[in-house]
Amino acid sequence: ARRTGAKADRRCRSAGAQARLARVVGEHESHPRACDCGGGGERLVESACLAVKTNVVKYPSSSHYETVARAFQVLDIATPLNVALPPSSGLETVRDTIGEAMAFDPDQEFCLIRERRKIYGYFAFGDEALFEEPLEGVAKDHLTHITPNQIVPGSTYLLDAIPLFQQHFFFFVLTRNDITHVVSFLHLDKLPMRLCLFSLLAALESAMTDLLSESSERYLRTLPIKQLRKATNLCQRKYGKAWQTPQRILLCTELSDKITMLVSSPHLFNGLPFKSKSEGLGFFEQMRRLRNSVAHGASVLDILRSPGEFDSFIRQLRRVTERTSNLRSV
Repeated sequence: ARRTGAKADRRCRSAGAQARLARVVGEHESHPRACDCGGGGERLVESACLAVKTNVVKYPSSSHYETVARAFQVLDIATPLNVALPPSSGLETVRDTIGEAMAFDPDQEFCLIRERRKIYGYFAFGDEALFEEPLEGVAKDHLTHITPNQIVPGSTYLLDAIPLFQQHFFFFVLTRNDITHVVSFLHLDKLPMRLCLFSLLAALESAMTDLLSESSERYLRTLPIKQLRKATNLCQRKYGKAWQTPQRILLCTELSDKITMLVSSPHLFNGLPFKSKSEGLGFFEQMRRLRNSVAHGASVLDILRSPGEFDSFIRQLRRVTERTSNLRSV
């Protein structure tokens, strides 16, 4: 591929790969020459790649926590597309095939309509066409087409894919020039994404600890007696009373304690990117709940309920972490 093409989107590795992919994604017969490998096909693939690139938010890799957060890709949480039928299949066959697949694996809700490597479209379990009686016609006349902006490369970082779910609830995943998986917003509750979240949350807690440690004794005084005593007792058990220092007591505090110390220190809290104190308190409460959910196996989607809310929290989490890392205690 030409250098300019690679620069436009590294995941579209070459013009040859784009041409091959153009032959994979087909359309309805009423759309002439939809699957050929000419200029129209290349534009289809370029549009798919551009749709992903345009909406991906790139974040700097500046810490070991970021390295962990970027260790996972879309393919790590996506569900394989194991069900496929030819375009001449009857609608009853499509419905029965999906039902049988879901009986063994509830995640097999999709059926690709394909002929060898040419993909015409898909059916989903909830499609009305599969439940209208009588079931007449063949698959190619009732399927849903796969559009370029519903395709995401499997190598996309999970963190970069989060904003995309504000446009579509699910995406088809591209692996080596073939559509092999499907990924949805609900998949963000899987273990790889939870580990990404935990790493980002740990990055902020680490930045808070570093900031507070510049004057540990001063900030520990802002804690309620009960919490301070709890941290002190833990420090004695871990290090021994003779080795107890304010810095080590700080290391034995909980996340909620660090939040209390930060919020109780106006010269620190006012340096964070919040428009009001209530906004800051709301963020830290959401952070605390989310960290507990990740640590104890509860669903993160009970807290980040929509794609917009999920994306908004991640963006704010990064801003707060960056600002906290740059603050200095006085």
